[in-house]
Amino acid sequence: MIKRILIIPFAIFLLLIFSYTYFKISQFLPDKKIFVLILTLLLFIAMIGWELIYHYDVSLANKFWFRTLAWTGSTLLGIWVTFILFSFIVDTGRFAFLAITTLTHTVPLKQIQNAALFQWISIIIFVISLLIAGFGLKTALSEPKIIEVFVPLKNKPPALQAMKIVQISDLHIGIMIRRNYVEKVVQKVNALKPDLIVLTGDVADGTPDDLVDQLQPLTKLYAPLGKFYVTGNHEYYWGAEKWVEKMSELGFTPLINENRVINFAGVKILIAGITDISAKQFLSSHESDTQKAIFSNDKTAFKILLSHNPRSLGDAEKAGFDLQLSGHTHAGQFFPFSLLVFLAHKHRTGLNCQNEIWLYINSGTGSWGPHNRYGINSEITVIGFRNE
Repeated sequence: MIKRILIIPFAIFLLLIFSYTYFKISQFLPDKKIFVLILTLLLFIAMIGWELIYHYDVSLANKFWFRTLAWTGSTLLGIWVTFILFSFIVDTGRFAFLAITTLTHTVPLKQIQNAALFQWISIIIFVISLLIAGFGLKTALSEPKIIEVFVPLKNKPPALQAMKIVQISDLHIGIMIRRNYVEKVVQKVNALKPDLIVLTGDVADGTPDDLVDQLQPLTKLYAPLGKFYVTGNHEYYWGAEKWVEKMSELGFTPLINENRVINFAGVKILIAGITDISAKQFLSSHESDTQKAIFSNDKTAFKILLSHNPRSLGDAEKAGFDLQLSGHTHAGQFFPFSLLVFLAHKHRTGLNCQNEIWLYINSGTGSWGPHNRYGINSEITVIGFRNE
């Protein structure tokens, strides 16, 4: 039912964005309406078509020709979204100026009405978009950066200062993120010699059966206190129950609104995990529940919550957690979306504090959608502690 409700607004949005794209391409090719229409259709088929085909047959991810098609579409998508966003800002300013001058009965500047001027502006924006997408692709193909973060402690056991947690999130293993990238991530994580490893959701795009070989390196991740996993929203697009089972086979401890108590240097620590906040829309038994996740008969000195989406912070604070580790936002993934992610999320990236609880948001160890990370690096997070 929910999916059906979303179809209509999505279709309207797609029609509007298609029409605007047609308008922008027509600035480059005036008086060629049919050709522009065909070009716009081909562009959208290239950008979106491979995704639709992939959902129909995930096994195609193992075909070289299909991955080539997907890479082409993804690269075009990266250029297009940057170009459209910059163009929309310019055009909004242009039409706002025209509206104001019309309402105030003043004569608009001839330059503002000059079609040739805006054709050149569109060309400049397109070139800038090409450069941004190119550099963003280069960054996305690079190995993730190691980001070291220290969470301040107040009235907590000093022994926690010696603990090292490594967080990975949003790997999105699939067509773009393949085994060689996963192996590099595993090597980097193990070289850090963590006490604890956490994976905060969106491990892949596809079904476990079709990504067996790509996932295999994850079995080599090692930490003496264990490696823990929670579901992200993307697991629910591909069968969350199978993903939970698969992650268990890979040596992870899935935390489905539950916890484990671990002991570090004589300090008892509760490590809990909740399902993604959207889970109940797909699987009623997976409704996110922080109160259930924190319940334990053990008395613990520090409580950590793994939650894919940072929006659960309010519930985590009420439940009594000290630290929440999240992902999901990708920090916008690339400029200029990195400037707009605040429209969807109060907390977007990095270390944040809300009253007595700390939140860290990993910007994503992989990438999703346009393979573009201009201005935003993928990351592996090393989390340590310091007494205030």
